[in-house]
Amino acid sequence: MTISLKTKRLLLYYATFSWISSILFTIISYFNYYFQLTFKFQFILFIGVFIVWIPIVFLIKQQGDVFVQSSLFLQKINFKILFSGTPKWMIFILIFTVSYTFINFIFFLPATQVNFSEETGLYVLESKGKVIRHLTSTEYFHRKGLEFRGISGHLMIFYGISTAILFKYKK
Repeated sequence: MTISLKTKRLLLYYATFSWISSILFTIISYFNYYFQLTFKFQFILFIGVFIVWIPIVFLIKQQGDVFVQSSLFLQKINFKILFSGTPKWMIFILIFTVSYTFINFIFFLPATQVNFSEETGLYVLESKGKVIRHLTSTEYFHRKGLEFRGISGHLMIFYGISTAILFKYKK
């Protein structure tokens, strides 16, 4: 499958916009602002990962020597080839993004151990179907912000890598 230069550039612009959006949404989520109440952009970002990553997989395969056989079953990634044409400042931001996402994931895990929902206008915290306690709206939206931050953090990695790989097609 050959991807035209125009398509690569469109993917670059979409990936860059989505990377910046997910970074901004993650930053804003620290202020306990929950986006899904007013804006369903998280869903669009989630679906967009597949729109960008399917062509990225084909581009990586076309690059040739990206994967180097290191043992019988394992392959190493040749990052110099994968990110050829990517400026160093973008690589630095990408490394920071990946590091942040792993740290964020550690804090995100405890939030997934319990469910929180809205029942008849009340916010509740539940575990294994039993109500643990009622939540204030501030606590509820804080937890929703944690959930949103966990998801948008992972989206940052996918869009960041896509942007870095596609950056060489900017010109």
